[in-house]
Amino acid sequence: MSRFRRRKGDESPAEMEVQHDLWSSVRESFAGLALKATGPDPAKPAFIVLCCVLALFGLGFLLQASHAATTVSYEGYQAELVEQARFRSAALVCLLMGARLGPQGFRRFVPHLFVVSMFLLVAVWIPGLAMPANGAARWVKIMGFSVQPSEIARVTLILWTADRCARLGDNLMNSWRTILPVFMTGLITCLLVFFEPDLGGSFILMMCFFLTLFVGGAPAKKTVYPFAVLLAIGIFVAVSTQQYVRDRIAILWGSGGNDQVSGAAQAMWNGGVFGQGLGQGLSRRSNLLYQDSDFVFSLIGEELGAVGMVIVIGLFVSIAWFGLRMVLAIPDRFRAITSFGLLLSVLLPALIHMMVAVGLAPPKGMTLPFISDGGTSLIMSSLACGLALGAARSFQRSGASEKTSQASENHIPIAR
Repeated sequence: MSRFRRRKGDESPAEMEVQHDLWSSVRESFAGLALKATGPDPAKPAFIVLCCVLALFGLGFLLQASHAATTVSYEGYQAELVEQARFRSAALVCLLMGARLGPQGFRRFVPHLFVVSMFLLVAVWIPGLAMPANGAARWVKIMGFSVQPSEIARVTLILWTADRCARLGDNLMNSWRTILPVFMTGLITCLLVFFEPDLGGSFILMMCFFLTLFVGGAPAKKTVYPFAVLLAIGIFVAVSTQQYVRDRIAILWGSGGNDQVSGAAQAMWNGGVFGQGLGQGLSRRSNLLYQDSDFVFSLIGEELGAVGMVIVIGLFVSIAWFGLRMVLAIPDRFRAITSFGLLLSVLLPALIHMMVAVGLAPPKGMTLPFISDGGTSLIMSSLACGLALGAARSFQRSGASEKTSQASENHIPIAR
């Protein structure tokens, strides 16, 4: 991966690297972290990431089945169980397909997939396709299925950005003439999500885009600084024009209240250390809304306690750490950048979901990847992780092929 590898292999004198400013300190801290995480083989950390994802899959299905068992009728429970099995089976297929093909297998289709995702972002305003709900235009209906285009754009934008970084190479850092088209494309995509309106979704998309661009080799003055400025402008516009944004910020600072938020927080803290037991939570019986999706972390805290929350946090932290080790061990520029961006697109929503649950962020309807109830978000998060894992697998296969070819040329028998 361009940025980390350049820092690691820099042979300039030590006095040239010492910069007594905040940005250089942060940059050196990340370089040190990258140096500690670097390993020789991406396959080993990739296997651990896969195990963590499958563990979250299983826990999510168990929680969703348990929640439905006490909140709907017997017939409704059967239908919910079938729907959960169907979506999670589709998500598992996407995970395995992504791991099988890797980002390299999708690379030639990236421009076409990105154009389709942009059309779907516009389609949320087209009558006949749009499915407005709760005052927002975030869904479209295709062949009887409800699809959230912003979730698809979260994956395709990263694939497209990584492809551009890999193709432009060092020219990406030279001038605005090379980076401006990439910058404007990402900005337009984020704005389409912002005006749905979906402030949280656009923030996630923008952060993933700019960090992927930065790791791909673009300098901070063309990535981090514009991101900070655009984020400040977006927050100012949202607070100035949207009453619900002001209300949610008031809830965060304690000057406002919301029964759903307070009920979810109370349910989580009622769990204690070991929880009240799976299916024994009282909040689900008091008609607390969205506890199976937007506030599923509070359900974990109530029924599985602090132990359950620590396990879930530990699984996501493991994905982050071993995912970083996997990315740094991949020598191919495109695959490494893609893996970084895709894993980031899964971990950021998880972080925000948990911060909302414990009151460290304004309320935001954001699912917890692999655990919350959801269709498009579950499938696209699974595809994102699968493609990230596929980058490591593709490298392993190409490395094995090179060894086989070299052994054949030298007439060396290969041990089986």
